[in-house]
Order: sequence, then structure tokens, then C-alpha cells
Amino acid sequence: GGLLSEDLVYNVHPIPAALHEFIFDFGALSPANESRYISSMAAATFPAAGPRVVRAVSALVSAAQAFVRATEGDPSAVSLRDVQRCLGLVRFLIAAGAAPSSAGGGGKATVSAAGTAKSPLALPLVLALAHVYYFRLGASGLRRSLWVKLRGALLGLRAMEPGRKLAEAFEPLLVDGKFEQVVDAAKRKFCGRFELEPGTALNEALMENLYVVVIAILNKLPVFVVGKPGSSKTLAMSVIVSNLQGEQSVRPFWRRFPAVVLFSFQCSPMTQASGILDQ
Repeated sequence: GGLLSEDLVYNVHPIPAALHEFIFDFGALSPANESRYISSMAAATFPAAGPRVVRAVSALVSAAQAFVRATEGDPSAVSLRDVQRCLGLVRFLIAAGAAPSSAGGGGKATVSAAGTAKSPLALPLVLALAHVYYFRLGASGLRRSLWVKLRGALLGLRAMEPGRKLAEAFEPLLVDGKFEQVVDAAKRKFCGRFELEPGTALNEALMENLYVVVIAILNKLPVFVVGKPGSSKTLAMSVIVSNLQGEQSVRPFWRRFPAVVLFSFQCSPMTQASGILDQ
């Protein structure tokens, strides 16, 4: 049966006709204009980076934005806030040691243990793209498609670059599977620093939850962990709280980070933001 008005939390009424002329649809940025904004933001964030590096950053971020919009079927699924979040994560990862040095991306590329040339900007950029765009995709097929889209963006950029060559650091990313390899290696190395209780298996679900949540906490980014029962959501939070204890952390690596305090809040249809603040 139908609901009575007294059973509803609130009622929604049509906008009065007198206000219709004050309704405006501001639309969204065109892909070309958004690409210009992204390029400008990248240049401002990494002033030491050369023009080729900035173009590569812009191409990858623009492609990721377009992919998420197409996948979710909503132009507002991502915005320039996601771009800013991505670029901010690049800076954080550089400072945290996810790159050979702390240069802004314009320096000489460094050869990793795997023999792959990477600049101080290329590796953190891949990890930031994964955090903002890759991990939000629930299906493995969509995740693979994102990397295909990004490789395609680099190929398209290379065709337009002088000499048909990308900035040195980004050429290795054209190899099939390189994006996945970079993210998987960083995730495993990062999660290997956690102290786990005996009998706890560091499976893929737990590693992903630990990696994403801790980076979000350290950057004060909101994150929703969604999954079926048994997908290590609660376990991940328990591991994080037991490891991130500030200067009292068991492992020296975590002592340079602030302690994490966990509190639970049970929401209901009547919950308001003030209730969380007053907790």
C-alpha cells in the first residue's frame, strides 16, 4: 500500500510556477575546456615539470575523467575536485617516497630495480590515478578497461608530440600491463608494512582496503568502503587502528604518522550532521 504523509521524514513539493524563470541549467564543462583546466592545474601544481610532462599528466587525467563519466552515465560523476584530489595525491606520494626523488617531474628519469625508466612524477601519478579513479570501479572488467583507456590516451598524445615520442618517463607505461604492475607492486609493498595477527591472510580484498583507507586518512579524504560480508572491511579497520598508533606504533614506519582513533556511529533516517559532531 501507499505511504501516509505522516510516515515520511519530509515532503517534497513542486516548485511554484513563479520561480520557474529563475531555474538555470549551468551544464558542464566541455571536454576541451576541462582539458585546458586540467593542463593549467597540472602546470601550477608541478611548476618544475616540462611541457611534455604536463601534457602527459593532462592526457591521463582527462581520459580517466571521461572514462568514469561514461561508465557511470552521469556528467557529474566526476569534476575538477577529483582532478585537484588526484594532483594533491601525487604531491603527497612524492613527499612520502613513492618516487625516486622529490623533484617536480622535470628532472632526469630514474631507472628502477625492474629496469624501467620512471621520472619522479610518473610513478606517483599512476598511483594517484588508481586511488581516485581505479579503485572506485567495482567490476574487474571496468578496471582493466580504464587502463586500456589510459594507454590509448598516451598513444594518442604520442602521435601528436614532436618526434612522436612522449616524455621519457611515460614511454614505459605504453607496455601492456605496466599500469597494473605499478599499482600492484606499490600496494603489496605498502601493505607489507602492517603487523598482522597470527592467522590473518593478507588477501587482495584486505590489501586494497588497507591501501586505499590509509592513504585517504593521511590526506583527510572521505572514503566509503563498500562490499559484501566477508570482504575484509571491518578487519581492515582493525588492522589500521592497531598499527597506526603514532609514536607508540609497533613498527617504526608508522611512528611518523598520526595515531588513528576509531569511533562508530549508527545512522538512521533521522540522522543529522550535528549528531555526528556531538558524538
